[in-house]
Amino acid sequence: MTIFFISCLILFSSITLLMTQYVMKRRYERKLAVVSAELTIVQQRNQTLVQCLKDEKKRSRDLQTKFETAQMDEVHIVANMSHELLTPLNAVIGYSELLKNNTYGRLSASQSDRINRIYENGLQLSQHIASILDLCRLETQDFQLDFQPINIEPLVDVAGTRIHSIIQKKDLEFSVNIAPSLPPIYADTVKVQQVLNHLLDNAVKFTDQGHISVSAQLMLELPRNHCTPSQNQYNQNWILFTISDTGIGVAEDEYNHVFMNFTQLNTARNRKYSGMGIGLAIARRLVELQHGYIWMNSTVGQGSEFFVAFPTVTETIALSA
Repeated sequence: MTIFFISCLILFSSITLLMTQYVMKRRYERKLAVVSAELTIVQQRNQTLVQCLKDEKKRSRDLQTKFETAQMDEVHIVANMSHELLTPLNAVIGYSELLKNNTYGRLSASQSDRINRIYENGLQLSQHIASILDLCRLETQDFQLDFQPINIEPLVDVAGTRIHSIIQKKDLEFSVNIAPSLPPIYADTVKVQQVLNHLLDNAVKFTDQGHISVSAQLMLELPRNHCTPSQNQYNQNWILFTISDTGIGVAEDEYNHVFMNFTQLNTARNRKYSGMGIGLAIARRLVELQHGYIWMNSTVGQGSEFFVAFPTVTETIALSA
């Protein structure tokens, strides 16, 4: 009897345990079903978000493509218009020069004065149009760079000769200081000359009294805040051009704006100076295309210094190899 009772008790305990396990399993299955359903909803939402993100990226790429196409179309239109303007303008400049030189007979003093004004303003307008064409070529990359070793002295001589008459007219002092035995730079002669011309034009434009100077020296390393970290790991040598003036100066918070396209600083001290505000933007683009760096320091009311660094021939060739 005792054995039977114990057997029944064991059987009852086993059945109870099995029923408990069954109930717990059913609860777990129901929770698992709920979690699975929620996970399915989350996955569906994620797939929807991923698809939306893909659609937005595609829409963004399409808009970017349309914007770039429209921008290129605008650049081509401006370039074509500039070419069309240059043709009659060159005729005006040419005939006014003939008249100025008394090719068609002597002019009176008042006539000569008017013709000189036509000629000078025509040249100025021609330079503006040429700058616009340069900017268009930079935007469309419609040119090729002719890299070659370039000696420093001829570049500075040409740039100085170009502004000689304006320097004299404004009664400014002009000095050149080139360190001896400088190695050549590896760049495009025409483009480097353009950079120096734009920087000197800017210095002359904003300097009414005092002096303008150009210097060139060898730099074993550029200031870290003006070059990328990769520069120093090659221990490159650089030729540093410095164009300084005693002009109106630029506030430090305006440094970045100076090198932007069609930017003129809207301050009272700048309003009397005309121009389109693209010379320094062109200079910056040309310097960067030739693996160089450009930056500035300035103090309002005291003047500005513009620095341009180009790698030397030996270091550039070694780096490219």
